[in-house]
Amino acid sequence: MNVKGRDAAYWLGEDGPFAQAMEAFVPREGQIKMASAVEAALSSRGRLIVEAETGTGKTLAYLVPILSSGVRAIISTGTKTLQDQLFEKDIPLACQMMAPAPDVRLLKGRANYLCRYRLSQTVAEGLLTSREDVATLQSIVEWSQYTISGDLAHAAPIREDSALWPQITSTRENCLGTSCPNYDDCFVVRARREAEKADILVVNHHLLIADLMLKDQGFSELLPPVDAIVFDEAHQLPTVARRFLGWRFSTKQFSLLLDDVRRELMTAAPDMLQAWGNREVVLADVFEHIRNFPVDGRVSWENRPREAWDGLCQLLFDVASKMAQLTEACEARSEGLARCHQRSLSLLADLQRLMVEPAQDWARWLEKHSRSIVVTDAPLNVAEPLQQRLKAQADAAWIFTSATLSVGGDLTPFAHDIGLEGQATTLTVPSPFDFQRQALLYVPRYVPEPNANEALSVIFEHVRVLVERSRGRAFLLLTSHRALSEARLYLADLEGVSVFFQGDAPKMQLLEQFRTNAPSLLVATGAFWEGVDVPGEDLQLVMIDRLPFPSPDDPMTAARTRWCRRRGLDAFEAVSLYDAVLALKQGAGRLVRRVTDRGVLVIFDPRLVSRPYGEYFVRSLPPFKRTRSMSEIEAFFEALHQHETDRN
Repeated sequence: MNVKGRDAAYWLGEDGPFAQAMEAFVPREGQIKMASAVEAALSSRGRLIVEAETGTGKTLAYLVPILSSGVRAIISTGTKTLQDQLFEKDIPLACQMMAPAPDVRLLKGRANYLCRYRLSQTVAEGLLTSREDVATLQSIVEWSQYTISGDLAHAAPIREDSALWPQITSTRENCLGTSCPNYDDCFVVRARREAEKADILVVNHHLLIADLMLKDQGFSELLPPVDAIVFDEAHQLPTVARRFLGWRFSTKQFSLLLDDVRRELMTAAPDMLQAWGNREVVLADVFEHIRNFPVDGRVSWENRPREAWDGLCQLLFDVASKMAQLTEACEARSEGLARCHQRSLSLLADLQRLMVEPAQDWARWLEKHSRSIVVTDAPLNVAEPLQQRLKAQADAAWIFTSATLSVGGDLTPFAHDIGLEGQATTLTVPSPFDFQRQALLYVPRYVPEPNANEALSVIFEHVRVLVERSRGRAFLLLTSHRALSEARLYLADLEGVSVFFQGDAPKMQLLEQFRTNAPSLLVATGAFWEGVDVPGEDLQLVMIDRLPFPSPDDPMTAARTRWCRRRGLDAFEAVSLYDAVLALKQGAGRLVRRVTDRGVLVIFDPRLVSRPYGEYFVRSLPPFKRTRSMSEIEAFFEALHQHETDRN
């Protein structure tokens, strides 16, 4: 079939190929409307911002025009999970309907691919101490013999937070490039070569922004020039841009460099090993200083404990100087040692940078972890630098889409954030779901204000009752880790309900346990507010403890607030309210995922109805039927359970 020359209405309409070939496919007016807007943007190489609410079918709405027009495109996603779903499921399905299929490739950042050279070094060292790490390493070795992509997402035994991960992957700093003995079999090189030839390349926002940064710094590009770029889950783009347009320093860099130097010395300069010493010994004073560092979590730069920080910097400077001297003495022995010498000099330069205060329009903060301290610099306004770097793809159509971009239907704040205010066509596509019939929004009476001492205990008592009425099938989405810790104390013993808490297992494993151990309750924080899809009867109750305003003490929030005030802007509306509305829309979006889904959204925060800004939140949520009556909730679940009984 010749796919060119056919418009979206043909492909996605009632009598189109998708409707005829797929029994579950339902033609949607909103989907066709969005697809037509994408067609226009592709034709004019324009800028398009689309909020496509849940159920629109936005993925096909941009895939069909891309495939039918034959343009070369990059599709950038918010997460690697969505990236894999697009590549492995959504795009093959669309291509099946619209043959002949284009050349579609997947590209991730280098840290997602196995490095054969570093794997061989780790095996040769034989220094792993835990049985779990040894077993995992053996599994990776066996997997490396037959994997084609080297993508560690498909290496089942290893988790991304495993201490083994950085030992078997590479970074731009420690990669040996063409000097590597495994260069011809390098998974990263192979993936990038395939990406250069792709008709459709699937990446993620982190990789895309990192690539734009490399181009800006004069390095060769990873991503090819294309006719169109689609930013799916575009609401994440400003946050990702702040991270990659900024700068980050971590004391963990010292540990990683020391490990790499030791590895290189073992093969290229074993006579220097004794002079080098063990990492734990070299960094003993640093680790002790970090353990006693008087910070809990994240603090702004101006509130850092100056005496403790200056002491830590002096220790780090001494270690970096020693590393620079020793690696300089043996850098000629191998390319790896030469790279280590350059990294030690970079660490010295980073420490010098920390002696200089950040620019006025930047935020800097310090964060303490269990064995490291991280300092982050981030720009407060990413619009101008983001647009400056996107000029590398100025001739392409840019399409930004997500289910959550607007506040009260207004897309202007998002357009402003990415530097396209007044420069892009905007479109809001409402959901086809009958929310008035499918779901209730319940704001319980007599719940204290969130900052009241008794607020959480009252909320948890409500949770117990609601979970009993819903027979499990429930998410409790919390806005802080403190609330998560208290939930463990109050809710772990729910009778007849399996309770799962974030942190007890990896995200996907927790979701699988939730689905297969009904009746169940999943208690989680930010990581589960978006990117989680539990359709059908498995999830019929979503509870949110409070409106998810960012903490005013958060260094980035405080700095953005000051930045807005200096410019005469309403900081509460531009920062706190905007961020909170988008976060609440994401959390609420977990409830109704399909046209047949039904359930209850509970928001325990009385400010939703008692404060003027509550209306902003309500207008931004799906138009659920609203109630404050527990008896109406009980009747809803009784009817739901009776319907399921009758059907079965």
